[in-house]
Amino acid sequence: MRVGQLWRTIQPIPWPQRWALLQHRLRRLVPILEPSMLRLRRSCPMVARTVGLTVAGAPVQCPEGTKSLVDWDTATFCFQRETRSLGWPIDWEAIEAPLLWRYHLHYHDWLWWLPTCDIGKLKQSVSHWIEGHRCSTKAVGWQPYPLSLRLINWSLLLLEHHRESLQGDAEFWQLLLRSYEDQWRWLECHVEWHLGANHLLENLAALQLGLFYLEPPASWQDRARQIEKWLLFECQQQVLPDGVHYERSPMYQLRILWLLEVLAPRCQGDLRRQLEETVERMRQATALLLHSNHQPALLNDSVQGVYSIPDSVHNRKSPGAWALPNAGYYGFHSQEGESLLIDAAPIGPDHQPGHAHADLFTFEWSRQAEALLTDTGVFQYAAGPQRDWDRSTAAHNTVSIDGKNSCEVWSSFRVGRRVKPIVLDFQFSDRHMTLEASHAGYAPTIHRRRWHWTPGQLVVHDWLEGATGRNAVGHWHLAPGWVGQVLADRWVFEGPGGRAELMLEGANQVELTESPYSPQMGVRISRPSLIVRWNPIEGVPCIAHWSWQQVEATTPTHRRQAGDASPL
Repeated sequence: MRVGQLWRTIQPIPWPQRWALLQHRLRRLVPILEPSMLRLRRSCPMVARTVGLTVAGAPVQCPEGTKSLVDWDTATFCFQRETRSLGWPIDWEAIEAPLLWRYHLHYHDWLWWLPTCDIGKLKQSVSHWIEGHRCSTKAVGWQPYPLSLRLINWSLLLLEHHRESLQGDAEFWQLLLRSYEDQWRWLECHVEWHLGANHLLENLAALQLGLFYLEPPASWQDRARQIEKWLLFECQQQVLPDGVHYERSPMYQLRILWLLEVLAPRCQGDLRRQLEETVERMRQATALLLHSNHQPALLNDSVQGVYSIPDSVHNRKSPGAWALPNAGYYGFHSQEGESLLIDAAPIGPDHQPGHAHADLFTFEWSRQAEALLTDTGVFQYAAGPQRDWDRSTAAHNTVSIDGKNSCEVWSSFRVGRRVKPIVLDFQFSDRHMTLEASHAGYAPTIHRRRWHWTPGQLVVHDWLEGATGRNAVGHWHLAPGWVGQVLADRWVFEGPGGRAELMLEGANQVELTESPYSPQMGVRISRPSLIVRWNPIEGVPCIAHWSWQQVEATTPTHRRQAGDASPL
């Protein structure tokens, strides 16, 4: 079983990426294959550019939406809602912390939160890192991904925003430039070709920014042009024609948009024109993937509050039905602030679906600042039961069969069997939308789902073709704060968003339970969830009729307790 799972995971990966994976593994097994910093320094040095750093129309801004530095004087940091004090001298490895926490430490996003008037602390923190976290293949801060994000932050904050102030200290300025060049050269030798996707794009963007702030010697001109070609190629591959990043995560969509927005004006010629055109497409697509309260949908690996919503995205969303057909996302934004966002998409690129969930046909439904039906989000990236749940089909507003996932997600970022849904029909008018799609994630059974939305009303049909004798379960996850009870032939929910009713046709048993919800990393909130069981009959759908009235919430007198079952 494990051999088959590994084969299904590797088989869609193209041969060049497989070769890069092998090289990456060999480097880890045979350290002598790693280029040392001493060898890298034998090349002709790059020098800091002194002209051409005025970038019109591209204000430097922090990429993060949340403050991560608690107190520099005590070396206290907070990432994923976990606060740690690293002591003096600072323990930059922080071995006891989770890997993602350590990554955030070395991104250096927290430098943006140092007092802008306290250049002394800025120099102290950077010098302390340079002296205390030396280059090593085992050092977390020298892994390509955190290295890339740190170079981007240093480029914008140190070499541009605070350039004049820092240049006044010649000793520090030379220390900074030497470290910057060392990091750039190390990254250039460790580009993550074996991973691809957003990691590779961050690597290439960091290298391209380095070529803007540091002028390479003449012998490096061909290499510089090659980096530019690679960056352009990856942007064309990773940003789909409809403007969605191909990993289909609204959270990473925000990060890639921010990255290209700051990169484009710092490029020239065809690369700049192509990036600006890509940025415009991404802005329009990003606006559609936001609810009316400007929060991103929690599809695939996504949480809220990590990346800010760019000002360039606001006011781009027009009321009405919308489609991002290359990505596979559809929905409706009404004039009254009602938002329906549907995932009828492949889980991601076949060669790198690491941020994918088994969430085929999940969706979110909100109105103004309140949500009724929610996706699950992400609690953490570390492998374990919590990560398994977040990626499972049962954690999403869709159907599972025989307790299995619609795609073969395993470990933290692995996917074996991939599935591509088919959109069968998409119709809309000013006040309604109908979408129908199917997938074969439970082959030989075919799951076909139809959404029909009008303001305040949503009817969902689920057909299971070839599922006779199999156990079908529909999952409906409400937002925290809703309370449910059974009244006659329907379920009634009351909460901060008003009153919602659900009528079911074709169900055998309905159970109200609770499930975990993680709108932010490190956050686990309980929410009500319905588990709907039925025996599939060929050609006969299970139908869910949702109606939602945004009225003042009241407290129901007879609440159905979590875990109670109700035959309907």
